[in-house]
Amino acid sequence: METKNAQLLFSNSWEDPQLLLEALGEGSGKRILSIAAAGDSSLSLLSGSPEEILAIDTNPLQLYLVELKKMAIKHLDRWEVLAFLGFAPYENRLSFYHELKGWLSYDAQLFWDAHKDLLKEGIIFQGKFEKYFSFFAKRILPLIHSKKKIAAMFQSRNADEQLHFYMEHWNTLRWRIMFKLFFNSYVLKKFNWNLHHLPQLELPVEDYLFQQAQSQLSAAFAAKNPLLRFALKGNFDNELPHYLKEENFALIKKNIDRLKLQEGDILPILKGEAAFEQFNLGLVPEQIPQKKLIHLAEGLAYFSSKEANLAYWNLSQPQRLSQIAPAYFQFRKSLSELLSQKDQGFLCQYFTSEVRI
Repeated sequence: METKNAQLLFSNSWEDPQLLLEALGEGSGKRILSIAAAGDSSLSLLSGSPEEILAIDTNPLQLYLVELKKMAIKHLDRWEVLAFLGFAPYENRLSFYHELKGWLSYDAQLFWDAHKDLLKEGIIFQGKFEKYFSFFAKRILPLIHSKKKIAAMFQSRNADEQLHFYMEHWNTLRWRIMFKLFFNSYVLKKFNWNLHHLPQLELPVEDYLFQQAQSQLSAAFAAKNPLLRFALKGNFDNELPHYLKEENFALIKKNIDRLKLQEGDILPILKGEAAFEQFNLGLVPEQIPQKKLIHLAEGLAYFSSKEANLAYWNLSQPQRLSQIAPAYFQFRKSLSELLSQKDQGFLCQYFTSEVRI
């Protein structure tokens, strides 16, 4: 296995798991298919006590990350998990890894043995995506706003007060110019971002991202948004992801063995499995061409149970399964619009909830 030049794309999930929990509904006793990515959403779904979650990904490195998080939750206590992953300061994270490595699969152990430097610094900071935002938070944002003003962004306010703070104190000319310079397609490509799924955007990428950031920064829940906090401060502080919150951790730990991992594409995996009742499709419908999306819709219709719930995100111009296969899927318009407005993940404009009919 070649790992010398390997790089994680994400070390945290940048979608809001609370939307999945609300859209998919009661998870007790259900079989769930979930796109793995960084694993956070799949771990959060364990709080619903499903029968099984099968987390899949075509990128083995992402699965090694999810496996690492799974084993940390299984074998460490909550404080140790926070310290090991990087949410809390700790000088000897490798001591936790040596405790866990015997529980990892052979390939995952080979990868992490070759990348102990990532573990030493805290794995939640090591994805390509996280490094880009950390650079912005540490090198670019201090040129725009003072530490005092950045701290003020995360003070608790109502909706009107937060909008006023953003418009009057945050949304300066320097903010607009520097943000759009840093997040334009030329700079993103220089940092080796894969922009293959962005041509559908109606706006230039920097304008789209500015629009999404503005929506989150001016929202009443900005102070409690862990993803926004990481983007602006380079860490989560005390606003932890759902799966690590104290009120969720014990149940997720109890159910941790119900999370299974498998490498591969959705349809080949579905062919070898019993029907699923819930689906977290992540950004998959956004990222595949129309012809492949038609095959995906047909396959999901065949391999899902009646009344199965499906959820996924779109950046712009949603590609919906219910548009392609209206005989099999129904779009939950009101619920999708409501959840899209509550979404704390600022990368995607639309959240889609559908049901198999």
